[in-house]
Amino acid sequence: MKCQIYILLILISTIFSCSINEEKATEYYIETQPTFSKLRHGRWITNEWIRKPQNLKMINETFKKFGYMRLISGYLNNNPLIIQGIYINKKPYHIIDSLIISYENKNVNTKYYQEFWDRRKKEQNDSIVYSILNDIKYSYKSKLSSYELSYNVNEHEVNDTLFQLLQIEYNTLTDEVAMGNFKTLVDLDFHESAFNILHESYQYSDFNWNRDSLNKELKTTEKYTIPWFTDNTK
Repeated sequence: MKCQIYILLILISTIFSCSINEEKATEYYIETQPTFSKLRHGRWITNEWIRKPQNLKMINETFKKFGYMRLISGYLNNNPLIIQGIYINKKPYHIIDSLIISYENKNVNTKYYQEFWDRRKKEQNDSIVYSILNDIKYSYKSKLSSYELSYNVNEHEVNDTLFQLLQIEYNTLTDEVAMGNFKTLVDLDFHESAFNILHESYQYSDFNWNRDSLNKELKTTEKYTIPWFTDNTK
């Protein structure tokens, strides 16, 4: 009996000890949540923020400065458009052209496009959506570089934080660029994201960094926030 009690005590203490160690091993880091953060991991079709004209303007000007073709070239092909599980059995080029034409010509009698613009008018963002579609079309029709197109950007509407996050995601990685990305995330208070590129990112795994030292630059917090850059190693 004493032996059974002793074994039970050891088992309980072991479980308790493991839970304490696991709790100590789990550290969360501060992660700022900009107004556009839900666009990263949320559902666009149910997002109210992106439907506001001023927010659409900000996104558009930021994307123009960064370069629309760098962002959407993978979607502009002869295949049907699939975004966030939404399947549209039309070529992206055709969708953009048809939406522009149906906005300009009210006599175009196509139910899908009429309903699309009716929803935009109800949301009072039809004019900015029309402008965005024209900017996208101009980007792929003009064959101009992102640098040349950026001359037409309204800098007052550009969101610097979003622009820097896009640079981190899309720029080609070198030792210098990778370290710059880490420093930028720290400066912008995206510390959970910075932790992930340090320890939980296959793109950054081969860089010869002093990761323990860099980790000391990160501020911990008790609450977990979904980071902009998540763990992509699992």
